[in-house]
Amino acid sequence: MEGFLPYMGLNKFRMLQKIKRVDALARYPKFPVTDIEKNAWYFPEVYASYRLTVASDKGPTMAKDIAANLTLLVANMSYDSLLFMSDLKFPLYRKPSALPSDIKAVSYLQANNIGPRFTGAIKVELPLLKEFTRNLYWMVRTNTASGAIHFLDEEQNILGSIHYHGEVLLASLTRETHVKLLSAFKKTAFNTELVNHPWHYPPP
Repeated sequence: MEGFLPYMGLNKFRMLQKIKRVDALARYPKFPVTDIEKNAWYFPEVYASYRLTVASDKGPTMAKDIAANLTLLVANMSYDSLLFMSDLKFPLYRKPSALPSDIKAVSYLQANNIGPRFTGAIKVELPLLKEFTRNLYWMVRTNTASGAIHFLDEEQNILGSIHYHGEVLLASLTRETHVKLLSAFKKTAFNTELVNHPWHYPPP
């Protein structure tokens, strides 16, 4: 994007991996999908839902804490990556706001060859997850991200998203995953609330 400063924190030896949307939906069919034109939506059946929060309510600290604890949770679940994709068939992000954190987040994606027309999924390996999540948080908070950006593990055991209020909304898709998550939560600093209803609702 014209006028953007280069992202200086890029790991030159590891890059985010792009997956075309049609391929991502074929390989990972549990990704939620919203079709505005057809007024249709899909969300997989879940076993249990959770609301994860951090102690801080200040944006910069919240971004760091969410990123650190989500990375820790994924590591404790023995996953080596997460996949992220919007429920909408629109470009992943819009033109950023004037906030430096938002501009930096979009610059980070562009430095990883995630252009403004990309509509597919992004595979994020564990060593890159903290930095990616911190930047995604700002895009969600400032409404630069398109639609709801959901994440799945490769085996499609967990499904989640980051809410602009600073919550991680998470679901286990199997009973076995639920049991593992209850143990993994204790090894993070997340405040964990088990909710008895899905955290995703059909669009109005």
